[in-house]
This record gives sequence, C-alpha cells and structure tokens, in this order.
Amino acid sequence: VCIEILDRNDELLDYACPFDGVRIWKPLSKIDKNLRLLVVMLEDDKFFEHGGLDLDELWNSLEHDIEKKKMARGGSTITQQLAKNLFLTKEKSILRKATELPLAIRLENEFSKDQILELYLNTIEWGHGIFGIEAAARLYFDHEAASLTTPETWMLALMIPNPKELNLWATPKGEASLLKRAKHLSVRLAQ
Repeated sequence: VCIEILDRNDELLDYACPFDGVRIWKPLSKIDKNLRLLVVMLEDDKFFEHGGLDLDELWNSLEHDIEKKKMARGGSTITQQLAKNLFLTKEKSILRKATELPLAIRLENEFSKDQILELYLNTIEWGHGIFGIEAAARLYFDHEAASLTTPETWMLALMIPNPKELNLWATPKGEASLLKRAKHLSVRLAQ
C-alpha cells in the first residue's frame, strides 16, 4: 500500500507508493456503509448467502457465452472476483474461470464475509492506477471513503465492472452505460 505523507498539522501532502498507481488500505468500518450495500447489490446480490460460488449465475453466464460464442458475461461472485484480482490474470478464458473456482471456495473457507468484502473493496481498480475505495474517494471526490455522499457512492459503485470505460472523468462517452446501470440499480432498490 501507499504511505501517506502528512505535514505537521496532519494535512495530506502526497503519497509514496512502492508500485505504479495508488492504493490506500482502509478497514471495512472506515468505508461508507451505503457504498458497501450498493456494491453487493450490483456485483453479487447473493454474496451473504453463497459459499463463494453462485451456481445459477455461473450456469446463466455459460449459456450466454455459448450463445454469443465468446466469453461475454462474467457471472462471478465478489469472492471469485477477489480470487482473480489477487491470484490470476484478467484474461477471459475457461481455464482462468476454472482456476478461479477453487480459489474462491478456499477464500470463503479462510475468511469471513466482512473480511472478503474488505479485501475486495481495497483491491479492485477504480481507474487507471487507482486501486481500492480510499484511493478512488480521494482522487475523485477529495475526501475519505468513510464520508462519501449518496451520489458519490452511486458513481463509484456503478463504475466497478469497467472503471476505465465507465469513468466519466476519463471517458465522457461512458455516460449512457453508467445511466443504464443506475436505472437497473434503482429498479432493484425499489423492489
């Protein structure tokens, strides 16, 4: 993770990062609760019910991919995404997906759901070189992830599946896709 460089008054001056990009680790308790809920709803609404795999989603994804004749739909749980982010490449292939499954089951056996969610929110990419929710909150909104506003939580949660294409600061043409995801989420919240 990056080290924060503060002045005498504890004001942030800069980050010293041992890698390309910015990553600032925050415990789950220091991450806005609404963001956590939105992420789970958008990325894996059965997160607290399954043991790492959502077999219905895997089956639906497989059917969709066969129909499209390519790896078009993920169907991964948050735990599977975490396994991919920690141990595998982003390559879309059957082999990578098959490797991801036992890793996800192992993560579920070793960690609590809160620990998995904390790891996930601190490791996912929110734009080029921006890893984890704290770095994203500070970069995009200039404050900590614990104090995100409702519109800010929505924006960040909606960006997750493709942060480079759904980042309105870097790719303004992603607005239509972002609005479509927002509409989908608002329908689910109403239900």
